[in-house]
Amino acid sequence: MFCKNCGKEVESGEYCLDCQPKQTVVEENPDTSVGRGGAVVSTVLGGIACFFASFAFGYILGGVKLLGDYGYAYLAKIASLIVAPSITCLVIALVLGIISLVKGISSIKKFKRAPKGAKPVGTLVLGIIGTVLSATTLLLVLLSVIMLIPFIA
Repeated sequence: MFCKNCGKEVESGEYCLDCQPKQTVVEENPDTSVGRGGAVVSTVLGGIACFFASFAFGYILGGVKLLGDYGYAYLAKIASLIVAPSITCLVIALVLGIISLVKGISSIKKFKRAPKGAKPVGTLVLGIIGTVLSATTLLLVLLSVIMLIPFIA
């Protein structure tokens, strides 16, 4: 047999060792970090928001206990101590919780859209954690607002 390219005699195959086409092996290394930044932001902001919501909830709960201990005669004094810090914490928690929820949901969607071989599992896990933290935050904010009504009215 002879080489198809240069005509040299070869023992087997269609090409000699000099002319043999070089086959480049491309190793596919899928990017599994797609969306991880948003998922990390979701988790961190969700944790911070949950902290602020828990702080406000505990603060309001303490005010309700004081109200029970001292009665409605001290309502104005107790309300003056509780309302401003609680509303500040609740607004911060609400804003961070909404941002965390949006980022968490978008991270989960990025996981769903990723190709089969490149599923970013870390993105999914962090997105779910951020979403759960933000949902907990929003629930605490809602409960805190309901408990804050007697102090505002």
